[in-house]
Amino acid sequence: MRYLTISELKQQCVIDGDFNDDNDYLAALGETAETLVEQQIDKSLDDVVSDSGGELPAPLRHAMKIIVEYLYNNRGSDESSIPEAYYYMCKLYRNFK
Repeated sequence: MRYLTISELKQQCVIDGDFNDDNDYLAALGETAETLVEQQIDKSLDDVVSDSGGELPAPLRHAMKIIVEYLYNNRGSDESSIPEAYYYMCKLYRNFK
């Protein structure tokens, strides 16, 4: 996980900061979210950071946190609708070739 921290993922998922049992799972979800966002925008996050003056834009950081929260809270569920806000935030940075 390059762009998110366990602490901010816990905050997004409303997990007590002292609860560490799911840290590895959250890290795996964070890595997954970073990959999903890169695929959604068809651009590497490193390139976005480079184009944005060295910082990952807040909408993409939040899109990743939304995906982590969604995946964390819907484990084993048939729920299949990812929150639309995720798509709106990613679309801002989509590489339309």
